Amino acid sequence: MGLKRIVPGLVVAIMLVCSMIPPAYGESNGPVANSIQQAVTYLKGVQNPDGGFPWQDGDETSDPVATAWVVMALKAAGEDSQGNTWTKEGKHPVDYLCQKTHLLETTCDYARTGIALAGKDSPAHLLQKIESFQQPNGHFSQTALGEDGFINSHMWSILALHTNGVKISHPEKALQWLLSRQNEDGGFGWYENLDSDADDTAVAVQVMAILGEKPGQSTSLQKALNYLKTCQQADGGFNSGWADRQSNTSTSAWVLQALTAAGEDPYSQKWSVKGNNVVDYLFSCQDKSGSFRWIAGEKSAPLQSTAFALSALSSLSEVSSRWPGRKAEVNPDPWVDSTRKLATDSQVEDRTSLFSDLSPNHWAYQAIEGLAVNGIVNGYPDKTFRPGQSVSRAEFTCMLIGSLGIDESEKTNGVAFPDVNHWHWAASYIGKAHQEGYITGRPEGLFDPDGLISGAELASILVRVIDPVTQDNHNNLPYWYSGYVQTADRWGLLYPDFDPNRSATRAECAYSLAAIRTIYQDQVQQQ
Repeated sequence: MGLKRIVPGLVVAIMLVCSMIPPAYGESNGPVANSIQQAVTYLKGVQNPDGGFPWQDGDETSDPVATAWVVMALKAAGEDSQGNTWTKEGKHPVDYLCQKTHLLETTCDYARTGIALAGKDSPAHLLQKIESFQQPNGHFSQTALGEDGFINSHMWSILALHTNGVKISHPEKALQWLLSRQNEDGGFGWYENLDSDADDTAVAVQVMAILGEKPGQSTSLQKALNYLKTCQQADGGFNSGWADRQSNTSTSAWVLQALTAAGEDPYSQKWSVKGNNVVDYLFSCQDKSGSFRWIAGEKSAPLQSTAFALSALSSLSEVSSRWPGRKAEVNPDPWVDSTRKLATDSQVEDRTSLFSDLSPNHWAYQAIEGLAVNGIVNGYPDKTFRPGQSVSRAEFTCMLIGSLGIDESEKTNGVAFPDVNHWHWAASYIGKAHQEGYITGRPEGLFDPDGLISGAELASILVRVIDPVTQDNHNNLPYWYSGYVQTADRWGLLYPDFDPNRSATRAECAYSLAAIRTIYQDQVQQQ
């Protein structure tokens, strides 16, 4: 079994709020309550006749994973998922999930379903199965499936058993196994020795609390919270921490739950940036339908994002008396205007470097800083940019769409390649780039999102963006990329010391993307 993320671009945590926190929206008519009610109304409108829920609005085929997330969210909001409100043609979501338990395979599959069916609905054999996955060292995983280093399977299992009131065997070993996988920056990845991400770190905070780590006393817990703070953006939301991304609903939802689990005040100055907090950010991502966009302005995976946001906002109910919700007033970043035009050279020069490892004398300094202040590229939690690090094909495609200033609402959710599922974190970007004819994939019909972008691939993609007429006039040349490289060079798109066969670095990608951004915007203005 290959190592991969099991849900969209990130391994998401399960919600402690599923069975322990009372409904929030019944307590008042404040902004949190109104947001929750609107989300519940939206989810009701997309339910299928078989009682389940699809990944995408309007899809008549229900999905067990999507349905599990929605059921968790409904329980968190105090909804009876087996009641008349959620029963269609005699079937409700719990019926649908129970009919799909024979499809469960991975540890995460069992844990997710066990949480969704928590309480009287949870089949005993599911919980017994999860208990049987615990290894002598305390780790929850299935060795036969290659899960030995999976941190996510461990955390999901603990959350599933805890949510169902099942005592966790050998809690000391389970805690020690988890803490020994904490990275130096305080965060956790979904697999041991991988870079930290905010989603899994937020889950880890909740699991550490379950296993006895005390807020204010635990060094490990505080380190995890410190890492999460490094992922907070100017809009109050949180980015995933492991990719060049802006704030998103999914990550922000998991972090909000972690904050409430750790006794942190999400409205406090400590957890605010420029007056914006994570609750403000979530409000900004909800549209008139009641659904939440994964990123403000983008309608990618609205059902999933809505389920995550609903669970997180419902978790505020137990702390609402101390931290009353505020009306969302998201202040714009003064360095990024609404049209996402590149900051001027003078603006960049007036600022100190955004990254500790990027000197103003670096050959790509202007390009990197210009893209960074527009939110197109981000750094890492340790304040570095790592200009010499290679870039994956998915990351480059994401940066390309951002560099072109394409309105996020124009992105497509279509699946363009068989190895890019619709829940992949970059699926909408890859789908849009393919729709526009910018990318064509590998010769075997795959996209290879985790493969490194080469100089030749970079050149061919950029030429398709600004000079599509010439892309078919590259016959009788030594290599498939020869004509693209010649054209890209003529347009001034190639970075210094360009090598078509070497993977492009972050600095090199930034240099070429900054160049094409200027050319592309000029072409748009002339149309």
